[in-house]
Amino acid sequence: MNVFYRVMSACVVAAIIIGVAGRIWMASMQRSIYVADPVALLSACREMINNRAADSIGTNPSSAKTSAIVIDDKRRLNAESIPSIVRQLKPVRITLDKDRALICVWPYPRIYVIGFSAGAKEYGTKKIVDGLWYYNGRIND
Repeated sequence: MNVFYRVMSACVVAAIIIGVAGRIWMASMQRSIYVADPVALLSACREMINNRAADSIGTNPSSAKTSAIVIDDKRRLNAESIPSIVRQLKPVRITLDKDRALICVWPYPRIYVIGFSAGAKEYGTKKIVDGLWYYNGRIND
């Protein structure tokens, strides 16, 4: 019985350590969004939205006019056609739509940045500046 309590205690301690380390890591990922220059990040998002049909992003120009473009392979995420401020976030995926750029910094727990075109309906969890939002799965518009 004594061994059982030792194993259970070790499991509880390990779970606490993993939980604390996970929260510290998540905070550092979120901090990388807020450390970036928000005006430059919004400008980069709008540049990607405007250029989403361009061959430089590696998309099919005819389909880009009507549907979202998903950039999710490492080679294209690190391409020179992706603005450097976006590459510095080390995104896992970028989705470009007609009126928004959704930058996935981490899929779960959700850590996203959404940059909107001028005049587009904006939403997200927390507004960084007009046109640029942090998003964690909860919408507060």
